[in-house]
Amino acid sequence: MRTKISRVTQREQIWIDALMRSELVKDEELFTVKEAVHAVSQTPLKSGRMPLLIPNRDKLSRVLGKSEEFEKSEFKGRNKTNLWRLAQ
Repeated sequence: MRTKISRVTQREQIWIDALMRSELVKDEELFTVKEAVHAVSQTPLKSGRMPLLIPNRDKLSRVLGKSEEFEKSEFKGRNKTNLWRLAQ
């Protein structure tokens, strides 16, 4: 397992928490960063409000890499799109 160099910030942890509450992760299947961004934007915060700050694909990909809850699984298609899943 690779060592996590940088820590997850408070804002990034909010995005990870929203992703963990979403239906995308509950299915425990592989997902792309694009699907994760959509899930974060559609999942209400713990307070019930919708998030105002939505990460872009590059930012969320970096956050998922920093997080210990997620791991890269495999590549998909010609463009070598990363697929993510919950770490086991």
